[in-house]
Amino acid sequence: MSEFRYYTGDIIKSAGVKNNHTIIWLSAVVSSFNFFASLIPIFFIERIGRRKILIGSTIGVVIALLMMGGSFLVVNRDTALVGTDFPKPTTHISNFDHCASYSNCDYCVTDESCGFCSPNIGDTSTPGACLPVSNTYPDDYSSFGACASNANASTFEWRSKFCTTKYTMLPLVVMVIYLICFASGLTTAPWVLNAEIYPLWARSTCVGASTATNWMFNLLISATFLTLSEAITKYGTFFLYAFLTSIGVVIFVFFVPETKNKSLVEIEELFKMRRNQMKTTRKPKLILTTDVSGCPDYGKVVKDSDLLRF
Repeated sequence: MSEFRYYTGDIIKSAGVKNNHTIIWLSAVVSSFNFFASLIPIFFIERIGRRKILIGSTIGVVIALLMMGGSFLVVNRDTALVGTDFPKPTTHISNFDHCASYSNCDYCVTDESCGFCSPNIGDTSTPGACLPVSNTYPDDYSSFGACASNANASTFEWRSKFCTTKYTMLPLVVMVIYLICFASGLTTAPWVLNAEIYPLWARSTCVGASTATNWMFNLLISATFLTLSEAITKYGTFFLYAFLTSIGVVIFVFFVPETKNKSLVEIEELFKMRRNQMKTTRKPKLILTTDVSGCPDYGKVVKDSDLLRF
């Protein structure tokens, strides 16, 4: 969730939206879906139960993350290619060879040291050059070529954060789906479960530990999102998130009990039953037979003390 909350503007811009005012308003609209979807558990968590809402919400998040990865993959495939017929520098230009190694606009602008320079002729599929950004004005100019500050080439367009594509709205729609899936369960069910499953003597410690774990991973994801986007591409990052979230689905299905309308004693018994079931599966099976020929003590009366041993 944190990568959407903190990087909504960057995600919208990377989808192909150029105007900053439009990005701000779209961010507000997207966030409003998160707000309204957060109200859903208020009406359903006591009817459906914590477990079903938690599992259903997490499965929805996995699907939405896969869709987000797929949408950015479609955007990547639809962006303009890097051409080979553009002039090369006669002197050493920092990062020129590095930027020139990218194959299309999306790969190019994902790297913060590169940008895409293409002829401004209204055709989004026109090949361009992937060039190093200007050290002074990275959002406006390249350090070399037709989009440099000293080139005065108004027939070329410089893009350092986004690529023009006809699938601009696709990631935005999927982002809304993700926020609805997340807010409808994962924003509330874990906190409710944390308040119910622990015994009173351990509740404060366990809730504190789980909260610290939550924010620790929140920090980890927030700090690595942009780095991962460069290292394994934007769509690869969301596919990775989907895989990690699917592990959570498995854990919830097999280890999280339903706590609706149950007391602390009943919840403790649920965990004991689950633990006893796991122990039972590891015990050797008792084989019953009617053949008593191999039992020399068959029919022999035993003492009560012998029975108590079993």
